[in-house]
Amino acid sequence: MIKKIRKKLIKRLAVVALVLAALLGTIVFVLEMQHVDKHVLQLALDESRSLTEHIAFLSLKDRRDFEMVKAQVEEHLLMEHVSGKHFVVIELYDRNRKKVIEVSDPGIEHVEDLINNIPHVTLLRDRIDHRKHYIDGQFYVQVFTPIEYATGELVAYFEGIYRVDADTMRAITKRLAWTVLQVVLAIFATTAFLYPVILVLNRDMIRLSDGLAEANMGILEALGSAVSKRDRGTQSHNYRVTLYAIRLAEEVGLSDEKIRGLIKGAYLHDIGKIGVTDSILHKPGPLTEAETAVMRTHVEHGVDIIKSLSWLKDAVDVVCCHHEKYDGSGYGTGMKGTDIPVQARIFAIVDVFDALTSKRPYREPATYEEACKAMMAERGARFDPELLDRFMKIAPELHRKICLADEGRLARMLVERRARYFPAL
Repeated sequence: MIKKIRKKLIKRLAVVALVLAALLGTIVFVLEMQHVDKHVLQLALDESRSLTEHIAFLSLKDRRDFEMVKAQVEEHLLMEHVSGKHFVVIELYDRNRKKVIEVSDPGIEHVEDLINNIPHVTLLRDRIDHRKHYIDGQFYVQVFTPIEYATGELVAYFEGIYRVDADTMRAITKRLAWTVLQVVLAIFATTAFLYPVILVLNRDMIRLSDGLAEANMGILEALGSAVSKRDRGTQSHNYRVTLYAIRLAEEVGLSDEKIRGLIKGAYLHDIGKIGVTDSILHKPGPLTEAETAVMRTHVEHGVDIIKSLSWLKDAVDVVCCHHEKYDGSGYGTGMKGTDIPVQARIFAIVDVFDALTSKRPYREPATYEEACKAMMAERGARFDPELLDRFMKIAPELHRKICLADEGRLARMLVERRARYFPAL
């Protein structure tokens, strides 16, 4: 069990570490990309500002002079700032936002077409703006900025598509990967450091849980024993019906959770008899109608005793309904058929089987054959027919191994059997 808990702890710590690494890694990635964004934008702006000396031609009045200087500026921009450089596209607009110059790097048309699908002229405002684009594995920054003279006079607008070079991209990727790796390693190192601390705390919790589980089972057994000794003078009945119930529940494929509730209910099914007087409880002969009514109150007493205890809530179905009958003629709540909880339907079968095959003050035990015959006569009336049929398949083995065993042997068998459902930690 400890190994299972350790494995579960390791898995959970690993999941937490991965989640934290992913979360913090994402945060670091975003922060680093903001840093990269600012860095690349600054590079683009620095290069765009170097163009200020070339825009004086915009004020030329003579058209021939204007076109001649414009051609020279275009050639200069292409040679000095575009061809083989960072910018792949440069556009200049006059102060009225009319495009005056456009130069682009040959072969870059598809990139320009993709970027130009976004309306960008409207972004030519009197402030710096930019957009990032990632195309064909390449990082581009589209920069928009007004161009002013030293006096602050606005004379033009600049738009450029800046291609981040391979060396810059490698440096960015390397820096980003290293930063994220550091975060991930720090988280896993912290997790590895915390694991032994958590394990020690977990061991203390396991010891406490182990002691609590043992105490709970001890109280459960003590309560069941007290009722059995008052009723029959022996604990053997509780041992037998619990063993029978576990075996039948396993036979029909009941879940472990329901079997745990069944075991608790089997121990405590008659706990309400504490509230029944000895004169009725120990009467050797048949009970009167009034005495029968009093005896039947043990179901209500039993539910009252355990219903407020959270650890015993899953035992209530057996305590409350083990005297119900499949045809609805039983007592407790008057349930019928499959409305009766399955644990109670199982327990009703094994309780009657043990009652028939056990010695009572007023009669000798029935033989195995007599008990089975009597129970089959109640198939579909008192007992769930499908569950009874499944019980009859395993009844010979149960009768042989359990019915005739002494109390010490039964106690050992039960401890071994219930360990699967209430394992020691």
